[in-house]
Amino acid sequence: MSVMAETICVCCDPNIKQIQIFNFRWGDPSFVRTFIQNLPGSDQLLGFMMGPDGYVCGRTFNNTELDTPLEIKKHWYRFMLWGRYGYKS
Repeated sequence: MSVMAETICVCCDPNIKQIQIFNFRWGDPSFVRTFIQNLPGSDQLLGFMMGPDGYVCGRTFNNTELDTPLEIKKHWYRFMLWGRYGYKS
């Protein structure tokens, strides 16, 4: 009697949520590089999504002043790091 093994590939798409982004500013290049390098390989991972689930990077919610900086201007460095390392990994 022979036993046939079946290999099942389950690819996933991890999502780094907005709450994690605001708890940790994620602006250390060596951390970002190490994090990206330790993700599963392309045989297991199709990519990743980092960002808000429906949140628009507009103005802060805790300030009524109209001249406050946009959220995207506050987080430009994080967007740059994760975009570059995530694309070139």
